[in-house]
Amino acid sequence: MESNVGRIGKVVWTGILLAALSLPTAASAAANEQATTYVDPQSRVTIGVPPGAELVDVGNGLEFNIRSRTGYAINVQAAAANSDMGLDEMVRRFENEHLGPSKAVSGKLSERFSTIGGLSAYDAIYEGTRTRMRVVIARGAETDYAFLFFAPPRSFVKLEGEFDAVLATFQPSERELIETASPAREPAAAGALEIRSASADGGRRFIADALGYAIDYPQHWTVDRPSEFVVVFGGEEGTEQYYNTVTIQNIAPDAADDARQAAAAVLSELKSAFSVHGDSVEFLDEGQYVYERGGVRLTGHQFLVTYSRGDYRFKQWTIVMPRTAEAVAHVWSYASPETQFTAAQRIARLMLDSWVLNLGGERVSQAVLD
Repeated sequence: MESNVGRIGKVVWTGILLAALSLPTAASAAANEQATTYVDPQSRVTIGVPPGAELVDVGNGLEFNIRSRTGYAINVQAAAANSDMGLDEMVRRFENEHLGPSKAVSGKLSERFSTIGGLSAYDAIYEGTRTRMRVVIARGAETDYAFLFFAPPRSFVKLEGEFDAVLATFQPSERELIETASPAREPAAAGALEIRSASADGGRRFIADALGYAIDYPQHWTVDRPSEFVVVFGGEEGTEQYYNTVTIQNIAPDAADDARQAAAAVLSELKSAFSVHGDSVEFLDEGQYVYERGGVRLTGHQFLVTYSRGDYRFKQWTIVMPRTAEAVAHVWSYASPETQFTAAQRIARLMLDSWVLNLGGERVSQAVLD
């Protein structure tokens, strides 16, 4: 790739995307039945190949495909790092060329910044006509890496775990990890709405021991407490962000004996409530959400939904998280008019990444759900 952006445009969206549409028969009978490890000839990357998957070297430097008979494909690309372009700019250029109603992918379902193999990375999920894809772009000191995962929409969530397992085996060379490696730059909507750490000038942090969590939020957003157990963050009245909100609730179902039962009951109730209180409800995506902070790992559930109320169409991203010992679930939601959802999703993602659960003592303020 001239940069990862140009290469993705010329390679992935022509041959690779078309191949992904026939994934169930793509892998040959010679696919590996045992996990193997691939090391590229230039020692820039080491990565695992799952059992039952076939590795195909494209033969144009460092680019290869991993194709599985279970119905997915992974494309891996690399090229010299473009130090003049941050990850956020690479993503924007890629989306300007390929994301839109009449283009290769019609919409973005989620995005976040993360770390893979010790490198800063951008991670997003896109929806196409007959396939869904996840794009992970990582920045090393000398090399830009792109990992693209394709699967049919109906089986995407089920198969995505295998992609995560492959990413977990990714090992760049030691020279990629030196201090000169460019970190991922946080994407900014309007500058005034950029999320900063609690110690940075202008940033704000909401801390409530009684609610069991703390979270960063934009300096020009407001905080409302409609009840003891509900907190709503949103743009100031009169601004473009006014109808974009992040809400956190603590809910304790009456019949739940532990945190896992509480989360399951709350999830079921929430999804039923959309059908009762919204019109033209459509669940777009759902699956696990893994919370990992300070050595604590919890597994929750997330879903994306659109619905109508009156003349307006809304979109909402919701995560239901159990606590550890108490039968209580935290419900984190980002909601917005559908037309504004993508514009403020970066802010919501940064808020989510700053969300820290205080699990000491396990007693938190909560609403009881019958």
